[in-house]
Parts: sequence; C-alpha cells; structure tokens
Amino acid sequence: MRLLVGTIVLALGVVAAAFAQTVTVVHNVNLRPDPSSEYPPIRTLTPSEPPLTLLEAVPESGYYRVVTAAGDTGYV
Repeated sequence: MRLLVGTIVLALGVVAAAFAQTVTVVHNVNLRPDPSSEYPPIRTLTPSEPPLTLLEAVPESGYYRVVTAAGDTGYV
C-alpha cells in the first residue's frame, strides 16, 4: 500500500508558487487524516480537483501534507 501511495505521490506534478508550492492530482488519490492508511480516507481526490497546496515539502512516513481548494487538510 505504501508503495502505491508513493507512486501516486510521485505522479503529482509539483509547481513552485510565490511562497507555497501547488500540486496537481493526475491520478485518483486518497486524502487521509494522518500519514498512514490506518484510518479511512477523508475523501478521494480526482484529476478534476483544483490544485492543492503542499504544506510540507518533506514527506512524513511517505505522505505529503496538503490542503485542498475547499480547505480540507490531510495527507496524500
């Protein structure tokens, strides 16, 4: 599962913005409440999702912390 998540995260395109980085979802990926697959996902993010803001450039346990345009914060 972690390998799949890592592959999905690598599939995200990273674009530098002024002081934050945005990422674009290119494959369906789960937005998780914590950096693990222990709990159910908050929701599934799809390629039609507006760009996400990357909150931490260094992954935690293989997951990146992001915030969606709707204000949902979680890990992918």
